[in-house]
Amino acid sequence: MSNSLAVRIVDIDSIKMNVVSPTDATLASPGSPGPGSGGQSQGWLGHFLDPKHKLARAWDKLVAVTILISCILQLFMFSFQSTGVGFWLVVYLCDLINVLDIFITFFKGYVNEKGVVISDRATVRRQYLRGAFALDLISILPTDFLALMIPGHPWKLLTLVRLNRVVRFYKIIGLLDSIDAELGSNTPFIRGNKYMLMCLFVTHFITCIWHAIACEGDHYDVKRVCHNGTWANNENFDVGFDLSKSSSAEAYLVSFYWAMATVTS
Repeated sequence: MSNSLAVRIVDIDSIKMNVVSPTDATLASPGSPGPGSGGQSQGWLGHFLDPKHKLARAWDKLVAVTILISCILQLFMFSFQSTGVGFWLVVYLCDLINVLDIFITFFKGYVNEKGVVISDRATVRRQYLRGAFALDLISILPTDFLALMIPGHPWKLLTLVRLNRVVRFYKIIGLLDSIDAELGSNTPFIRGNKYMLMCLFVTHFITCIWHAIACEGDHYDVKRVCHNGTWANNENFDVGFDLSKSSSAEAYLVSFYWAMATVTS
């Protein structure tokens, strides 16, 4: 009698061990964190943010927009014009958002090459520190203080030393690549936008450098002036405008035209 009762108890225990609870089924469902994920599946759970959660996606898009604005403005302010409180408010707000993004990245999972969300804290932090952290750190270094330490024109130097913010542009390409990989092969729109964005940024970069080669930008302590013998101020070459007396918008358009004409000729 006792042996029969013992067998029944063992059978009941074995059945319980094979039953999958609803919670376990949820964690094992497709798209949920896999091995090494720490067991969190969505949103903020245990200080972990699922990279596929709508909150994480919205934040990534906000960061991408601020990076794009920051990169465009930093180059423009260095080469053409840094006068204007609005410019500085925008770029410092972008700095603040990117500092917050670095902090959040330490608590946000990532998708590995197999498409599994990894959320284990130690793994996430190790992956970030060995990967993009160095670039992110370089892009938020407070190089502004160098402008105060180096004698000369502090406002002009400030726009120069802040060009390290342009390093952030890699994140935009990374975001578009991740969207491309997630959507699969039917992504001509995403790929087209990625290449168009890269072309526009390179064009903007060349335009700003082309102007900086010939002219000083309009800063609080330096006014726009074009150097003799350069493409913008040459007796044997007429660009059609006196850039020293032109507005920043006019100087940008002229620089864009001649930069593209020279590069493509």
